[in-house]
Amino acid sequence: MTTLTILFSVSLILVAFYDFKYMAVPLLLLIVTAVLSFLRLLFFNRTDKGLLYAGLNLTGCLAIVLLSILVLFLVKFKLFNPLNTLIGSGDLVFFPAVCFSFSPVNFILFFILSLAVILIFKPFLYRSKSHFPLAGGISVLMFVAILIGMLVHVNLYNDTYLLNLLYH
Repeated sequence: MTTLTILFSVSLILVAFYDFKYMAVPLLLLIVTAVLSFLRLLFFNRTDKGLLYAGLNLTGCLAIVLLSILVLFLVKFKLFNPLNTLIGSGDLVFFPAVCFSFSPVNFILFFILSLAVILIFKPFLYRSKSHFPLAGGISVLMFVAILIGMLVHVNLYNDTYLLNLLYH
């Protein structure tokens, strides 16, 4: 395990702690987490490949957020600011850390599964009806994904393992 992975894991645990305890994560911690995630991306991949992954994942994440806002706009039939009502500003700052942590197929799979797990377990873990520490939940699941990836020797920056499972 590299020093970058250890530091990144510690930052994920801190994000989860602050988000679950205070419903607010210091901006500096979110930035450090994103930078560590980006450094890991460049360390484990060639620069051009890493930047391609980052661009694809950021584009996908942006599309998901914008489509969610569009759907909510169509349901409510009025303009509204989703920031700090439906999604926290810290969650948006945290999303690049998630985008930089996976290859595109792994990112899509992780993002969808993590949001599903959070929606399923929200009533059991958090009593508030309107808020949930999204960045904290995703950071816990990302920490678990990194741990599992290390234990079973799966590279989270390589899609061939998942693609081989689909085709064979």
